[in-house]
Amino acid sequence: IFNGWSARANIERAKWDIKSKELVIEQDTLQLKQDVYTAFNQALGSFHTFNARQKEVATAERSFDLASKRYDIGAMQTIEWLTNQSNLYNARINTLIAQYDYVFKMKVLEFYKGQGIRL
Repeated sequence: IFNGWSARANIERAKWDIKSKELVIEQDTLQLKQDVYTAFNQALGSFHTFNARQKEVATAERSFDLASKRYDIGAMQTIEWLTNQSNLYNARINTLIAQYDYVFKMKVLEFYKGQGIRL
């Protein structure tokens, strides 16, 4: 009698373990989906940031060209010209940072797609 109850209890415990493992698998699947959606949104944001930084460089280049012309004819002080030059350099650096951030985020998406990591 006691042996039968322990066997029955073991069977019930095994059934609960199976249900528990199924829930863990479902939870891991949902977490993976959330990670993929997060990676996609971050990549999209990085893409938009990169495009904005490229426009920033174009604007800074135009501003620096105009400032250089004004400086050449003596209508601008050296400090103002150097400030424009610094703004151009900063815009170029920010563009590079945004570019590498975008590439990294795309590599994360490729990894989630199962393509591995290739450079």
